[in-house]
Amino acid sequence: MNSVNEEQNFSNVATSKSASDGVSVSGLSGRELDAAVAERVMGWVWWATTLRFSAERRRALFQPELKNPDYQLADGSEEPFTGDNYFISHYSSSIAAAFEMQSRISDLGLAQEFAVALGQILLRGNTQPITAFDYANATAEQRCRAALQAVEKDHESS
Repeated sequence: MNSVNEEQNFSNVATSKSASDGVSVSGLSGRELDAAVAERVMGWVWWATTLRFSAERRRALFQPELKNPDYQLADGSEEPFTGDNYFISHYSSSIAAAFEMQSRISDLGLAQEFAVALGQILLRGNTQPITAFDYANATAEQRCRAALQAVEKDHESS
């Protein structure tokens, strides 16, 4: 870790609740929002393991394809791991990472739901009609919120 802020941000990611905990995305921001995107949109999974240097079980988000045989699905009772050996993209603050997330939304067949959700987010507080320029210049955070809304709506309808 390069700074105390990064360590605190990482700790926030590690302590984010699972989507199955029914956590609302409206109150999430920063690294907690990134963790929600990793889990709910990108398909990352909470894995747990017993630490080698102690008998404690810890949990962390990992890409499913990176599963280690020493890990089991986390049940939520584990303390979060606060080390620095996993990485979640900064989906809510990096437009490149947000575009990666949008590609996943397209792969999931949720492009229409995403566009509708993004339009609703852009409309908030705006009295002018939304243009293509507004869509093109939506922030990474707005895109994350729209993606999470699209995924939630898809889960509700299925």
